[in-house]
Amino acid sequence: DDPCSLNIESANYAEHWCSLLKRSETPFARCHLAVDPTEYYKRCKYDTCNCQNNEDCMCAALSSYARACAAKGVMLWGWRERVCNKDLHACPSSQIFLYNLTTCQQTCRSLSEGDTHCLKGFAPVEGCGCPD
Repeated sequence: DDPCSLNIESANYAEHWCSLLKRSETPFARCHLAVDPTEYYKRCKYDTCNCQNNEDCMCAALSSYARACAAKGVMLWGWRERVCNKDLHACPSSQIFLYNLTTCQQTCRSLSEGDTHCLKGFAPVEGCGCPD
């Protein structure tokens, strides 16, 4: 069953935000040729309507598309500026929000010795990290 058919308010919310994945004027459009947004849009709507905390599930679905794009080499810089932006300001004072964290980010330790945890070919993720 489609969980969006059970609650019109959730369905409208899901449509409004999940449709950002398909629109040509959003940061997500940069990735449309590399990753088809159709399935991500469907999953976004389903998850958003099926979840108790709509925003968290919707943001996870949008982030999933951004991660798939990063794995294909297309970075979706700035997509959180318009939506799901609470994470942008949730970093500790010593860190900043980055869209391109890898296992090879510089740390104080890695400046003095080789980083044994650095995995080449690891797709970038977003989150809090150390500034340059």
